[in-house]
Amino acid sequence: MAKDLDPNDPTPWLYSALHEQQQRHINEAIRDFEESQARNDQRRLFRSRLLLDQDRAVRGANLASAYRDAGWFEVAQREAAKAVHFDYANAAAHRFLANSYEALRDPRRVNLRYETPAVNEWLMANLLAPVGAGSLARNVSQQDYGRLFEGDRLGFSSQTEYNSQGDWVTTASQYGTFGGTSYSLDAQYRSELGYRPNHDLDHRDFAAQIKQRLGPDTHAYLLAEYLRRVSGDLAQYYDSAWASPSLRLEETQEPNLFLGLHREWGPGSRTLLLAGRLQDERTLQAEAGRIPFFYRNLADGASTFVRIPDRGSSALQGLQFEEKGLRFTAHQLLGRAWSLGVGYRLSAADLETGFAEVTAAIPGSDQLNQNETAVLHQLTLSAHYNHPSGFFAEVQSQWHSQSNRGYSPDRPGDDFWQVHCFAGYRFAQRKAEVRLGLLNVTDQDYRLNPLNLYAELPHDRALVLALKLNF
Repeated sequence: MAKDLDPNDPTPWLYSALHEQQQRHINEAIRDFEESQARNDQRRLFRSRLLLDQDRAVRGANLASAYRDAGWFEVAQREAAKAVHFDYANAAAHRFLANSYEALRDPRRVNLRYETPAVNEWLMANLLAPVGAGSLARNVSQQDYGRLFEGDRLGFSSQTEYNSQGDWVTTASQYGTFGGTSYSLDAQYRSELGYRPNHDLDHRDFAAQIKQRLGPDTHAYLLAEYLRRVSGDLAQYYDSAWASPSLRLEETQEPNLFLGLHREWGPGSRTLLLAGRLQDERTLQAEAGRIPFFYRNLADGASTFVRIPDRGSSALQGLQFEEKGLRFTAHQLLGRAWSLGVGYRLSAADLETGFAEVTAAIPGSDQLNQNETAVLHQLTLSAHYNHPSGFFAEVQSQWHSQSNRGYSPDRPGDDFWQVHCFAGYRFAQRKAEVRLGLLNVTDQDYRLNPLNLYAELPHDRALVLALKLNF
């Protein structure tokens, strides 16, 4: 009725979209969010530019969550980034952007490219959010505008995933709000056996957070975190035979402490303070001779050692790395339940290494002074089905093609497809979700050069079972 009374008012479309999303009508929710966003500036006669941008950020943050439900993760990330741009003080926008970066993080924490933005956005979201506006819990991803209408409550969220290769991932959060205080207790456990010898991982992470309202416009925030990781050689290799059979890494952070303060002076004027104490201790163990000054894996898995008399510890290595990329995505909603997506990524990476003091007369110098190039093409085709009853399914096909140049000896490229299938059920109001997946349906192995950034793919066919609970 509100839509009919004033078709240009964006608010009814926003509430309609939130309702549709809770009722598992994903396509209708996306359309209503987009309609609400398109009508955002229709209220410019009644609201200032600052308030209009805040409204757009709210709509954009919730639209990002709907895109994620449809499987459009890259579109969701861009929409969340735009929401942060329109209103940097919007906590929900920072939370959705943090979730987007979290999905890109390397779960083994070997590649740290997305580590800083994910943690930064998550801390910003918790600093900016007033007490009671959603949960502090890091393991709760459904943080929409509707959370602003919740009163004091206790909550619990968990997610467990099992892989037929013997891998377990479990996260759990217990959180609550009482008057002017919000808190959360978070735990994460990851156990992986790996696909090659000495490729195991045991990760345990515990965190406690509390946010206290000190006044109408002032909030204090405290975070304490403990982390322990024990693993073998988790690095990506062109040839898995090059991995160390004896390298062991143990990392302990106990504790990491953060203390924050948020003061709002007026519309568009805020002060954020964050102080932290971080203690990170790492222990690396490997058999004798496995950590030389100069070391490079050869195609046969052997090692080359180059020693410079009297100056082995002071030889300088020059490294120049450059990566250029191109990304293209296109998505389409079909009817009430179907959504299609296509994405293409091109990565061209170049690494030039050299030791000025290692001359051509030294045996093995040609293995140390090189200019290496890798070009990777990635194509992703996906189809998602979201039925209003809660049933959903997804088929994803990925093509990878890589070529390498400048290596001595040569490193041949690879060209392969992998197909992944998923099906599951979402319960009403997202209280629970069950998902069953078959990864790498065709059991296609591969060999990629890690000079290009890529997410680790399954080397064997694997069955995945996941359960989410949210109360």
